[in-house]
Amino acid sequence: MAKPYKYADDNDDSPVLLGETEAWTIAFEKWTRMDHTEAFANARLLSKSDFEEMYPDLPPLPAEAFAD
Repeated sequence: MAKPYKYADDNDDSPVLLGETEAWTIAFEKWTRMDHTEAFANARLLSKSDFEEMYPDLPPLPAEAFAD
């Protein structure tokens, strides 16, 4: 079962999903794992509804995202 994550965007206005031990962002139109510490340092937390309004057409997360 996937672990819960928080919704955010970074200082480049890119979507970010933050978990306890990992973070994901969009790069070149696909989800890419990013440095967890950097993500927390630069992220602005959003509500799920604000995140979905700002980023309505995101691709699905890869199966390995938040699976550990």
